[in-house]
Amino acid sequence: MSPIIGRHLGGRHARRAVAAIALAAVVGLAVAGAGAAEAVTAPVAGAKGATTGDVTVVGAGFGHGVGLSQYGANGMAGAGATATQILQHYYTGVTVASARDDTDLRVNVAHGTRSLALSSASASASASGGLRLLPSDGAAVTVAPGADVRLTPVRGRIAVSIRRTTGGTTELSASGLTVQWPGTRALSGPATVLGLTSTTSGAPRTVRYRWGSLAVTPVGSGLEGVLVIGVHGEYLRGIAEMPSSWRPAALAAQAVAARNYALVAAGTIPRASCGGCQLWNDTRSQVYAGWSKESDTRWIDAVTATQTSSTTGLVALHAGRPITATYSSSTGGRTRNAADVWGNPVPYLVSVPDPWSIDARNNPRYAHWTRTVSVATMRAMFGLTDLATLTVIARDPGGAAKEVTATSSDGTRRTMSGNTVASALGLPGVWISSFTVPGGSVPPAPTPTTSAPTTPSPSWGSAPPAALVPAGTPDVYRLPGVRSANGRTWSTTCRPYSGTAHRCSVLIWASRPVLVGDRWTTRPGWVLNNVVYFDSAPTAWAGTVQATPGEHTAQGKRWRTTCDVSPGLRICRASVLTGQVVRIAAVGGDRYQTRQQWVLDDVLYLTSR
Repeated sequence: MSPIIGRHLGGRHARRAVAAIALAAVVGLAVAGAGAAEAVTAPVAGAKGATTGDVTVVGAGFGHGVGLSQYGANGMAGAGATATQILQHYYTGVTVASARDDTDLRVNVAHGTRSLALSSASASASASGGLRLLPSDGAAVTVAPGADVRLTPVRGRIAVSIRRTTGGTTELSASGLTVQWPGTRALSGPATVLGLTSTTSGAPRTVRYRWGSLAVTPVGSGLEGVLVIGVHGEYLRGIAEMPSSWRPAALAAQAVAARNYALVAAGTIPRASCGGCQLWNDTRSQVYAGWSKESDTRWIDAVTATQTSSTTGLVALHAGRPITATYSSSTGGRTRNAADVWGNPVPYLVSVPDPWSIDARNNPRYAHWTRTVSVATMRAMFGLTDLATLTVIARDPGGAAKEVTATSSDGTRRTMSGNTVASALGLPGVWISSFTVPGGSVPPAPTPTTSAPTTPSPSWGSAPPAALVPAGTPDVYRLPGVRSANGRTWSTTCRPYSGTAHRCSVLIWASRPVLVGDRWTTRPGWVLNNVVYFDSAPTAWAGTVQATPGEHTAQGKRWRTTCDVSPGLRICRASVLTGQVVRIAAVGGDRYQTRQQWVLDDVLYLTSR
């Protein structure tokens, strides 16, 4: 997905290509003290500073983490949440309602390009209708299908070359150019797709567009191509921010967030530096892939589901106005406050729980990640002669690293912001759990500055009907919300499931093992404890490993299921053979190992047959 994503500091994702800061600039910050604090103390007793090798960085999440978490949205959808519930969870205090979205938007689709090649193709079984070129200071030119049209910048103007299939070439010059194609609001005719091939510093890149018109403007030594397109039934169809295979409620939440983002941008003043654009077509704004995305029918269905009329769609509102719906891939267990990332507080962009992002089954790539960075890079970044320790000394309310301190063997300490460190190193996210310096010991697991959340949220859903719940079922398995029980904090989400069932997903706030280099340590966070199904139609589970007694092989794993039958009730417990981290008491402190063990996976409460 671009899962893929804020527009305040150069894009939703804080992607590596955008966020990577030149190392020389970072070194300048550390040495000069701008954004870095320096203190020289006595040498650290017994410390050995590293000068070579690699530092291991362990963390979680991907992106800036403000607003909607895309993996979190998909996880919530899997727990039965609706698109509205997802949006209201990640955007605090918003309402989701119908609003007009029939407005035009200016999207930059070619920036600083040395040349543009135009072509037309059929969007259906009918023939292509060709193109129409409208120079700013000349007569309109009709281009037949198959003609080769090339645009290049020449001394502040656009040189247009049209090589026709019948032979002959037409050359003209324009101060600006508008390109139209049939089947759009600008030009009637058969459904046609514009092919746009741009060449900048690399290989030519071709993208096709079904809707809108293209405005080409010379800026500096290059050309800017801006697509003028309607938000409602055109632009949103080409948004490629989430895999179309994801759950419908997550796709619908993404469609609403994308609509919000577009509507807010449509109200801004076009920028001359990008040819009069209001948005970019990449992660500097949100990814617009054009015609290629429209073949994904599940995404088109999600966009259509959020349209309330031919001129309106669902929009997230705060104080009656569309919000700037920032979003990113995933987090380290909680989203971040806008103020902690961009400096300015936003009432609907505050930290909220995001346990779905750190569930490896839901987010296999970024629930946990490890990166290596050379000691030489770290030394240069912090301005140290060697490297003895690297430590996260402060965290923001979202659990992200707020300050990172590096120490040398002579006692010199320098501190930089977590945002700067993550950006400079190109880390996926700022939820850094630990650094391991070669030759040193594994630092202790960080202590988060936040505890488990307790504020109720509508995203936790509704309790299952009492008739489905066996007597004596603990509250944490049947009542949605956050509560304390048995000395622990629990978070429970309950949703209708598969027509006849109700499903409750139960998480517990606990220390969970985290691999740091080649050793294990612990980190507090939300951990999935159980998933409980309350069902009145047991035939729906017949033949599944969760409801069939005995041992089974399914999904490449071994399962062991036992079912107890009591009057009017069938209770099945399914365990799976999997690697579990176990703690072993040892001289010098506990250590952790991975062992194959039977682990309870599901408990199904079914009425007896």
